[in-house]
Amino acid sequence: MKKFPASAAAAVIAAAISALASASPVSAAEVRIKAYSSMAKNLIYTKVFLDHFITPANAAGKGLFKIAFLGGPEITPARKSAQALKRGVFDIVYGPAGYYAGDVPESLALHGRTLDPATLRKNGAYELLSKIWAERVDARFMAWGISNLSYNLFFTEEPKVTNGRLDLTGVKMRASPTYKPRVESLGGIPVRIPAPEMYTALKSGIVKGTGWPEIGIAATGVGKLMKYKVEPSFYATNHIIIFNQTTWSKLPKKAQDILTKVAMDYEAKSVEIMNKVRAEENAKLATFGIKTIKLTGAGAAHFTKSGNDALWETVAKRSKYTKELRVLL
Repeated sequence: MKKFPASAAAAVIAAAISALASASPVSAAEVRIKAYSSMAKNLIYTKVFLDHFITPANAAGKGLFKIAFLGGPEITPARKSAQALKRGVFDIVYGPAGYYAGDVPESLALHGRTLDPATLRKNGAYELLSKIWAERVDARFMAWGISNLSYNLFFTEEPKVTNGRLDLTGVKMRASPTYKPRVESLGGIPVRIPAPEMYTALKSGIVKGTGWPEIGIAATGVGKLMKYKVEPSFYATNHIIIFNQTTWSKLPKKAQDILTKVAMDYEAKSVEIMNKVRAEENAKLATFGIKTIKLTGAGAAHFTKSGNDALWETVAKRSKYTKELRVLL
């Protein structure tokens, strides 16, 4: 076997050391934090997360950490994202809490919120939520954004209203865990269909409607298929940010402080943005010719109460924290 001269070997080693030395010492020190969104990148919700959490966090944390956005449901189904975070595939997972109901049944309780996130940070709710998320998926409850919206039921055909009450008996509705209690409380049949497949299911008639936040259904393309929307709206939105607890514990205190501050700013900014976008969304839906069915009086009261009762009953079946959550939220 031919041997390299000692001088040649030394030259190779010296070149390698030189290359390492020339690398940016700041980038080498930065911690790479992997982020995921359970909603598509083109939706307003994910855009708010990218622009008002990731971007300012990276600016403030330069030299300490850098958040890399890896993608959304095109790389990992939303229902599997909490387990992916637990395994360390992602360090941050963003999206509606209900998407993680299979792993964290308490996530549905967030839809029953009546207090704002600023109050919940002070009354001990965040500590309890972090405790629950840590037990379930080794996660820290980081932020509760877009907390100022609620949900509506949309239909491709006119729904039945009996004695002022919405009656979905026998009607198949596309429903994630978020909407399942709502649909069942009205006699409907919830069908689990991922958001990317929703358009096809509605167009083909497999389902006759879906639940969706006040904002965003137009961007999915589904809005053009809808003929009716029911009011009042129901539940509270909760586009949360959860952080892998193991990764969090390894960050320096300065990095943790920066991320916490940016998370709080994101909570406030997301509400501000959605208040402005709501009017634009309503204008878009109007161009589709969607008719609004407004339940009133006893019918509206029944709609609200039946939905809330079904929600908390669903949580109680799987969580020992139900009573405590209901008091705090």
